[in-house]
Amino acid sequence: MSKVALAVLLLCSVQEEKKGPVDPKPRISMAIPLGVVPGTTSKITVRGLNLDNLTELKLSEPIEGATVTIKSKGKAEIPKETEPALYGDTKVDVEIKMPAEAPEKIALVAVNAAGQTAPHELPVLAKEKLVLEKEPNGGFATAQPVEAGQTVQGSVSQALDVDVFKIIGKKGETWVFEVEAQRRGSVLDAMLTLHDAASHLVASADDAQTSRDPVLRVTLPADGPYYVTLMDAPNGGGSSHVYLLRVTK
Repeated sequence: MSKVALAVLLLCSVQEEKKGPVDPKPRISMAIPLGVVPGTTSKITVRGLNLDNLTELKLSEPIEGATVTIKSKGKAEIPKETEPALYGDTKVDVEIKMPAEAPEKIALVAVNAAGQTAPHELPVLAKEKLVLEKEPNGGFATAQPVEAGQTVQGSVSQALDVDVFKIIGKKGETWVFEVEAQRRGSVLDAMLTLHDAASHLVASADDAQTSRDPVLRVTLPADGPYYVTLMDAPNGGGSSHVYLLRVTK
């Protein structure tokens, strides 16, 4: 063996030692969509590591009338420019049946022969307050109407995609728009802007202090329609760029 080949072999061995052995235990990175609805059966895709050899996916705390059924499992496409260790390279498709009376949140635990995950939290979204984001909604003319008290469940489905929502407000009202994405495992780096009917920028918000999920709080300067735009700050998009947008007044 040449000195060069020996040096390369030794370097590879050192790098492998630094990496350490691969942890065979499962890990949940995210669930798509980001919440479940009481009184229904929700189809959820759970992403993470070592989920293709699961023996069980269960609720961390039993709920009477709730069931979790595994439908399929296997490898998952890795979101562009992301780390497999962070967003996962395996997935499991499940159906989660929730009773009409359910807590505000649940948590999933994945189990395989090597161990189990920490609980992964999912909010329980009241059906009467849930709004599914619908395309086309990429401009003021096609903005999707929302009201205070509602939660939008959506995704920035492709690069350069923007989602626009319309509210009707009154002067002096304080509205709050809060994104839940990164904190629940989403790839989305959300940014929010608010414009008035004349397309003037009223307010904007990017990262919060502790995460990439923005919170936009604004007191309206006049009566009339306003437009909330949600987009990915680096202009990315895809199936893992999911979000919840909570609208309150």
